[in-house]
Amino acid sequence: MRLPPIVASVCFALLCSTAMPPAWSAEPFQEHIQPLLQAHCAHCHGPDEANAEINFSTLRTTADLAQRPQLIEDLIKVLDSNEMPPEGEPPLKAGTRSHLIGALKKQLRAATSGIATAPVPMRRLNRFQYNNAVRDLFEIDLDIFALPEKLMTRHSRYLQSGITQMPKRVDVSCDASRPRAGLREVQPFPKDLRAAHGFDNQANQLSLSPLLLDAFLRLSVSILESPDFNESHVGRWERFFRAPENTDNLRQQV
Repeated sequence: MRLPPIVASVCFALLCSTAMPPAWSAEPFQEHIQPLLQAHCAHCHGPDEANAEINFSTLRTTADLAQRPQLIEDLIKVLDSNEMPPEGEPPLKAGTRSHLIGALKKQLRAATSGIATAPVPMRRLNRFQYNNAVRDLFEIDLDIFALPEKLMTRHSRYLQSGITQMPKRVDVSCDASRPRAGLREVQPFPKDLRAAHGFDNQANQLSLSPLLLDAFLRLSVSILESPDFNESHVGRWERFFRAPENTDNLRQQV
């Protein structure tokens, strides 16, 4: 039997009110987060020694933690980058660290769900940002363009998860006077025209003419058709660009 709309609405409301507990009805902080903080962090962030003015002993409930969303975000960052716990403190197992980060992210979402945030206007990337975005997207080991604006280049991956100290030596160079060549046969980066109050890639002046859109499309095609865009330079070649072994059922392989 099909219920009338008003009856169905009332039933759904009653179901939600009984099946969905309040956000802070349980104590996930005391059950999952506080024991780990006490075991691995309280020595440096407790009542006797509160490094960086952080004292975890003042956090007793989930509601206490919810009042400090910035602290939750900072905890997630230092845990995710393996900065904490520091050397000399009991380390966190990989599974425990992952579990703690997941619990903190859940609490951060709950703590910030009712906070109004200002909208972030969109804007286009400049040439340097576009270069880095495409390189990261396809894991290309060459720059897309020759970049004289690239003042400093590092030649060693010292920023890696799991490394808690800077290496004794870091190899860097400045190629501004003699920029390295980018991918061959790539179209130049499209230039933005001047707008009434500055360049029109500013968020409050953002516009995209058909000619500019066509220029960006031509640029993207030229990158894919560059002789240097191949398995030797593209880290994601096998995943995205390798020719299929069996052409009989391409849809299933895709």
